[in-house]
Amino acid sequence: MARDRRRSGQAMVETVAAVLALSLAFFLAARFSSLLKTRLLLSHAAARAARARAVGLNRYMAEKSARVAVIPAAGERLVPSGAPWDGSAQSPAGRIGDAAADILSAPAVSPEASMEIWRIPAYLAAENESFARGILDYALWDRLSLSERRSSAGDGGRIDVSTRFRAGSILPALFGEAPALEGAYSIESHSALYMEDAGL
Repeated sequence: MARDRRRSGQAMVETVAAVLALSLAFFLAARFSSLLKTRLLLSHAAARAARARAVGLNRYMAEKSARVAVIPAAGERLVPSGAPWDGSAQSPAGRIGDAAADILSAPAVSPEASMEIWRIPAYLAAENESFARGILDYALWDRLSLSERRSSAGDGGRIDVSTRFRAGSILPALFGEAPALEGAYSIESHSALYMEDAGL
């Protein structure tokens, strides 16, 4: 009888150890996939920012393009808050553009997602930071930084853009601060071919 109890206790300890090991492996795999997704989004954000600069847009427009590209990794949406949307809102200019009308007419995952997608063109068209943040804002957007380097070889040269993002750590006490992830992209600047760069 005592021998059966010892075997039962041993089996329970082995089961708990196996469950803990599997849970830790699952958690680490989920965390790694999240970091990989963020790194891919940063490369996409660098490409969007480089493209914006290559066509002659200013740094602020490039930063907004990069922010929009990292929305899936940007954490909680702060503006607009999670309040349900009835579809009756109009754009800040009082009219809905063609792109927004197409988005609103297409079936969306949720009304909130439709509202969020509808706000992206208005966010990109905002002329200053405070107005833009009043249209769309995310908790982790401030953790995104953008650096740019231009080389002037030939007509337009090249634009090298890199993005850096410090993602939030799920368990900072256990894993410490999350690593800073980077993405980079290089593109030929062709704005000089069709417009005069006046710092726009």
